[in-house]
Amino acid sequence: MESKKINKNFAVWINLLFLGSGFIYLRKYWYGFVSFILALIFYEYLGLRESLILLIAIMYLTNSEAKKMIANHERLPKTNILFIIVMIVGVLSVLILISSAIMLWSGNQQLGEINNTDEKLLKTNLKNTNSISRTFDPEIIKSEPYLKEIILEDEDLRTLSASIVKDCPSGNKNCYVNAIYRYVVENYNYYNDPRTHEYIQPVTSTINIGGGDCEDLTILLNSLLENLGIKTYLVLADNHAYSLACGINSEKLRSYIDNSLIDTFSDNILESGEKGMVYENGELFFTIKDDSKRVLKGKSSFYSGGNGSSFDEGDYMNIRYSITSIVPLDLYVVPSSDDFHLIANHRTFTHYPECKDQQFLKISDSCDYLKKRGGIVLVNNNYDDAVVDLEIIRYFNYPLPDSLQSNIITSYTIKEEKCIVLDPTLGKYGYPGYPINVTGDKIAIDPFSKEKINLS
Repeated sequence: MESKKINKNFAVWINLLFLGSGFIYLRKYWYGFVSFILALIFYEYLGLRESLILLIAIMYLTNSEAKKMIANHERLPKTNILFIIVMIVGVLSVLILISSAIMLWSGNQQLGEINNTDEKLLKTNLKNTNSISRTFDPEIIKSEPYLKEIILEDEDLRTLSASIVKDCPSGNKNCYVNAIYRYVVENYNYYNDPRTHEYIQPVTSTINIGGGDCEDLTILLNSLLENLGIKTYLVLADNHAYSLACGINSEKLRSYIDNSLIDTFSDNILESGEKGMVYENGELFFTIKDDSKRVLKGKSSFYSGGNGSSFDEGDYMNIRYSITSIVPLDLYVVPSSDDFHLIANHRTFTHYPECKDQQFLKISDSCDYLKKRGGIVLVNNNYDDAVVDLEIIRYFNYPLPDSLQSNIITSYTIKEEKCIVLDPTLGKYGYPGYPINVTGDKIAIDPFSKEKINLS
């Protein structure tokens, strides 16, 4: 369309220059000057149809001036180089003008066909959304570049989504949402847009790059969920974008959240050299286990535990044990290895009386909320050796990340469905429903129907 505009304007401009030259040739200098001025004006502001009408009028005026000169017996200028140049330019400009008119007519025909198609599409869209105002809503128009990148149906994405949720119970949307959210936050990084402009990545680019900004990660998250049949909304705020996943049960989702966060946290602890993690009754522990079979000689003792150092404020240790022996043993839970040496030397020692057991052959018990890194002392007061099967586990209370301490799952109710907030920029300790602080107006848009919901 741009090339047709250039051809049209060029043709009009050349014709006016031709007419202006013609006036000058007829020694009508004022008319010539006006024609040149009109050439500049028509080139910028007038369409082809209007220019043609004015050109015909000017050509008629030129012809009339020539007839007057003949009637008054004025002498027309002789044919010279200027006349030949003017005529050549005139012929070329007329040809260009005709060509432009033909192209414009053809373009209008095609535009008519396009407009008819657009009108049909518009009617279909209006029928789907049941709202004429929604189609022309400036917020919908503003969100369209993001919405068009959300892929609602694609075999490759569906395959990827299915591989992510393969360990979930079949059809369990709560597990699906948690698994896909974890996949995004654990495998994709946040990258700012280039400084030049707002850069909206296709889903394939986000996957290949391994990250993007909040809009890019939300588009990926929505696409993966939609390909498993989970209804989503794209939420746009003043300076942020995130997702909503609908049809989710918050209570059932919480158990999947806790398990996956524990796994994530445990992996980090293991990388730092600590051993197995356990999450119980809302608290996190890392454990050290002594699972062995040993011979405890007569009139001897054995210690399993730590050096007796104190825990930080609020931290503690639990000890659980299960022990069997072929001869009776005594058991003491002591605050330090120093107490073990005192026992071995038959000297006075410190222990936790509530956790003492004597002359047992089999025992399973625990000693909880110990403030020092102590342990268990087994004493064989018999002359016979004792064959002992023991399992001693020390549970060290570990500070929880904020995401595990929070029981809040943020959601909105839309059309009687609970829609969980999913912010893909929170990192590996984020979770579905994590409270986010977004100020200002927020709109949620269904990528399928383009329906808009005001959340503010």
